[in-house]
Amino acid sequence: MGALIVYGSLINESELVQGGFPLQSTYPIIVQRFKRIFSQEPSWRRSDQVKERAVLNIVGSKQHWLNGLLISGLEDDFFTDLDKREKGYNRIRVAPSSLRRYDTFSATLTPPNIYIYIGDTDKQSDSILPNASYLRTCLEGAEQWDEDFYDDFLDTTFVGNDISLRTYLD
Repeated sequence: MGALIVYGSLINESELVQGGFPLQSTYPIIVQRFKRIFSQEPSWRRSDQVKERAVLNIVGSKQHWLNGLLISGLEDDFFTDLDKREKGYNRIRVAPSSLRRYDTFSATLTPPNIYIYIGDTDKQSDSILPNASYLRTCLEGAEQWDEDFYDDFLDTTFVGNDISLRTYLD
């Protein structure tokens, strides 16, 4: 039994439902010591654009944090299937001490095994831009939680190394 932190397209409720995730065990959280960035080459998501093909990834960073969702109560075989979906990423453990909850939601943040997916280093590039349909899915998902969550998503997501998603969209 474990928990998963999602930070990209899976923050969208329709993607969660399609993936068979338990919505009743899903809570908005803050994850410290990671930076979310559009730098991952997609494994299965296609784009007609040469440069606009990036999907989200995270990298370790002491100065950054990101928001996402914590999904608890997942069985081990669920992770086995999810590992296939998340081709191009590696599932790693996250220390519970790096998680904080949004004050407007009550959530227990102490599941025994908490995981997050981080992209393979050989599938990362700072010179690619977001895949447009993937970006729409992520933005729609961020809006579904609340205004603070959406604003935090814009401010803690980066295009290239230094441009916030909010600036990129302006």
